[in-house]
Amino acid sequence: TDIVGYSKLTGDNQELALEILSEHNKVLFQCTKHYSGEIIKKTGDGLCALFDNSVDSIKCAIDIQKDLFKRNKLNIKERQINIRIGIHYGAVVFEENDVFGDGINLSNKIESIAPAGGIAISEDLNRRVWKENDIYMREYTEIEFNSDKVRIFEIYLDLLDWFKNEKNQLCQKVDVQ
Repeated sequence: TDIVGYSKLTGDNQELALEILSEHNKVLFQCTKHYSGEIIKKTGDGLCALFDNSVDSIKCAIDIQKDLFKRNKLNIKERQINIRIGIHYGAVVFEENDVFGDGINLSNKIESIAPAGGIAISEDLNRRVWKENDIYMREYTEIEFNSDKVRIFEIYLDLLDWFKNEKNQLCQKVDVQ
């Protein structure tokens, strides 16, 4: 995850930035714990978490964005928290209480292109969850990673947002054979 505009906020008002970061952490920690995720590290204004279950990782991200959306409705613009979330399913390497590898690197790249206030996932994760109820996604973009093309999908917070398709994104093509 990453808070949108946090570096600028820190430069403008460090006290407010720290308050917002604390509120951000509370929401993210609660949701991650609820879905049995493990927070591996805090990355300044974001975090890295691992989940045993692909569906739980996405449902956690959806709940985080919904909780922040509700919180933002009650706050003035300067106190709102918008984050980007990037999720990938893949191998990681544990070393000295940290995590590394292409799985983490791809998640970071996906997070950086996710829409503000949104969730983006890799094609690998999409393959694991596309049949699940209550997870709504559309094709988002394609990126290059390690000389390969990787399709990225956007997760919608609910069926109504997916149905509106205000960005005119494609539905995914599925080969059921």
